[in-house]
Amino acid sequence: MDDRQRVLKWLMAARRQTAAGRHDLAFELLAECLALEPDNSLVAQEFLASWQNLLQASIPQSGWRIRPWIRRSIRTATARLQRNPHDPGALTALITKLDKVASSEVLALLIPGLCEHLSVVDPAVCQVAADALTETGRCQDALAWWKRLCEQRPKQEDGRRWVAGLEAVIRAGKAAAASSECDDPDERELVSLEARAAEAARQAEQSGDPRWQRCSRQLADHYRDVAIDIYRRRVDRFPHHQEWRAKLIRLLEAAGSHGAAAAILQSAPRPIDHPALLFEQARCQQRSLDFEDALAAYAGAIDRLNELDDASLKIRLLENAAQLASAMGKHELAAEWRSLQTRHSPGRSPRNARD
Repeated sequence: MDDRQRVLKWLMAARRQTAAGRHDLAFELLAECLALEPDNSLVAQEFLASWQNLLQASIPQSGWRIRPWIRRSIRTATARLQRNPHDPGALTALITKLDKVASSEVLALLIPGLCEHLSVVDPAVCQVAADALTETGRCQDALAWWKRLCEQRPKQEDGRRWVAGLEAVIRAGKAAAASSECDDPDERELVSLEARAAEAARQAEQSGDPRWQRCSRQLADHYRDVAIDIYRRRVDRFPHHQEWRAKLIRLLEAAGSHGAAAAILQSAPRPIDHPALLFEQARCQQRSLDFEDALAAYAGAIDRLNELDDASLKIRLLENAAQLASAMGKHELAAEWRSLQTRHSPGRSPRNARD
């Protein structure tokens, strides 16, 4: 298949995605078309229309609050760019206007494609691109744009700090993967993603910069989404592996998918005997106000406590179990479980220690 055939195929596919309302996928396809045929006026026109669809989709609730002069300036900049897609001045004018109204997700998707064929990009556009890519957690791409900005503005301290911070995040992920003793590539990927998210969270706490905070959230969400996908595949293939099922349930709960988590627990082959999955069963029964069965599940998990390798999970299990026992008036049992909790976490005072 030659480039012309490929462009026609992707152009038709982009139109189908647009008709289905999937403007992000349409934009990606059109960006590929434009890369193959940058002088194709039909592709350029549909490419520009595609990002306008993305822009409208990104601000459905707040669009009416955009001031008329901003609307007019965006239309003017768009018309200018349509006349000459390779005009860096027109691109700069458009991006600086879009920065006032478009989401970081839309900007992160638009700007690299729009700038792909320009040899010189205005520093203002580099700044918008670097910020947007950072806030959406695309660290490698963001780092490239921050470096580009530093080349243009070598005295800008903010840019140098971002380069150092993003390099630390990427380095943390690589180091964690390299030091992992696990041969499973999925596990190494999760270790790497978790380390990147942890380093971004540290940077966010240290700097107080809202851009770092948004980046940290994105990386944490990405780690969780990848982990959910990995453990869902594992549970589908190995339904009797209770520890993986417990991890999937915890991840789904963290994502707010409580119904999906309950369904994964409900479909678990019986009997449930792994302490991690018994813990998830107890928590589910407790939320359903089935306190007696929840307490029994906690007791079963604690009987097999030594099978748990995760120290923090042990502490949470004992803490939850002791709190429920105390609330049910079983103070001797609560005291016994709090004693176990203290033994497993020396130096940490268990909560509600009145028992």
